[in-house]
Amino acid sequence: RRVHGGTELEVSVSCTMSRHRNIRNLNLDDYDDYDDYDDEEVVRPPPKEKIKTPKKPTPTPAPAATPTTPISKITIVSPTPSPAPSPAPSPAPSPSASPSPSPISSPTSSSITPTSSSNSNHLKPTLNLAVIGHVDAGKSTLVGHLLTLMGLIDQRTVHKNQKESEALGKKSFAFAFVLDESATERQRGVTINCAQRVFTTPNGVRVCLVDTPGHMDFVPNMISGASMADAALLIIDSRPGEFEAGFADGGQTKEHAMLARALGVSQMIVVVNKMDSIDWDQSR
Repeated sequence: RRVHGGTELEVSVSCTMSRHRNIRNLNLDDYDDYDDYDDEEVVRPPPKEKIKTPKKPTPTPAPAATPTTPISKITIVSPTPSPAPSPAPSPAPSPSASPSPSPISSPTSSSITPTSSSNSNHLKPTLNLAVIGHVDAGKSTLVGHLLTLMGLIDQRTVHKNQKESEALGKKSFAFAFVLDESATERQRGVTINCAQRVFTTPNGVRVCLVDTPGHMDFVPNMISGASMADAALLIIDSRPGEFEAGFADGGQTKEHAMLARALGVSQMIVVVNKMDSIDWDQSR
């Protein structure tokens, strides 16, 4: 690039580099105008504050005064008394008939009439009935059979439960499937959760029937179902060995009876079940 004037380029470079080339041997006394190269602080004027002018409130129009008409004169008109009606002549009493005293009616009985509430027809006495007892005592089967005989279970559901119980090899559990609706309960043949059914008796009592589990592993579920009961049905298995097992150590017949009493159930009906298996033996 010397074609464009190399001498000028060297001079300009040397002038530019002369200030910083030998900065270690630089003598500041030789430069009187060294302070002229310092950066001067630029002092900026403070920003002008905007003066906010208050807005003038808009005047609200005063409500128009309603014209009043002066009352010139007030006249009081007193009602004219109407003439009292003349009493009708009463028939003269016969000498043979004796005067009978007129009945005295109390003012309260004629002025106050009893009112019946509109919800009185819907309020019916309710009985919460818990079914308790030892495992395999037949609680769910007994309750399911009772509901079927009362006509509360349609025939379609009964036929469906019979087919499903036969498919699982548990034909005797057909009525128990009315309350044991989960697949786990039907496969194991054991009630796990409390089942509830409501019906009304012919005399108008609303019965809430609660079927509780009888296995010892599900005692907490039994407590939750029996805690709301007013009375209980204690189901007992009459077969030899099963009756004694319910009262032995770990038996749920005795434990359920004690838990129900502790929960406030003071009325209990003892139901002896499966009497057909012992030929209705009275000695048993």
